[in-house]
Amino acid sequence: MFKYNVFLGLFIFTLTSIAIYSCNKENQKPEITSGESVSTNTEMRASFCENALGNCTGPYSEKTVQITGIDSYPNCTFYLTYKFRSCDNGLDIIYIDFAYHISDPGCSTFDTDTNGPNAQAIFDQVTSELLAYAIELEGFDKARECGQSGGPMNISLFQSSCAKRCLVEIYKSEFGKGRKVVSVPCSNSGCCKMTWSVCIDPISGELETTILEKPSGIGNCTGPNTIPCPRHTIAEGVCRPACLHIGTGG
Repeated sequence: MFKYNVFLGLFIFTLTSIAIYSCNKENQKPEITSGESVSTNTEMRASFCENALGNCTGPYSEKTVQITGIDSYPNCTFYLTYKFRSCDNGLDIIYIDFAYHISDPGCSTFDTDTNGPNAQAIFDQVTSELLAYAIELEGFDKARECGQSGGPMNISLFQSSCAKRCLVEIYKSEFGKGRKVVSVPCSNSGCCKMTWSVCIDPISGELETTILEKPSGIGNCTGPNTIPCPRHTIAEGVCRPACLHIGTGG
């Protein structure tokens, strides 16, 4: 059903929230081992948005999915990381970050494009396509047939309302050099939520989605920001309102 080639797997480590910016590219290769966090102030990022009211209660789990075949850069393999929790009422998802390998030939154009003046728009578009994939993936895993007793399931996506983007260079011996586009909440940020109703068309087998709740407001991005980017950050953006970008980038 999916137009993307998918598998679930751990790739890089985790940080929390949302946003992104473009970048100078440097040649350092910090070795990141499987047990090392690339985050500073990890505790604050790890819990961000987890107390926001969603469809479910309880703890979140983290998931990384490998995605190849998005419209913007069909030959680049991206690694999307998000947190999720599931219950009878549906799903809650918190967007975290995405990553790619510099050595991947399919990612060379993306890496070049995001070092130019249109980088922010490109990051927004790619984030949008990756999040759409996550909604489809989790929706198919959870949804019932349309019209079935119990009604459609709801999926809520959370992002920080005010966030900045951090471009983090990572290096693992088995993968080589890579870059992670990390979403970092600003210190004065709240959470935005967008909710979809999902069910599976019994005839076509396709996932039907209906937007139930859109984010409102633009987020408060005034005042100092005290949450740093992760270690090995080679470029970072400024805090910007993110509510209106939810579902269409971060």
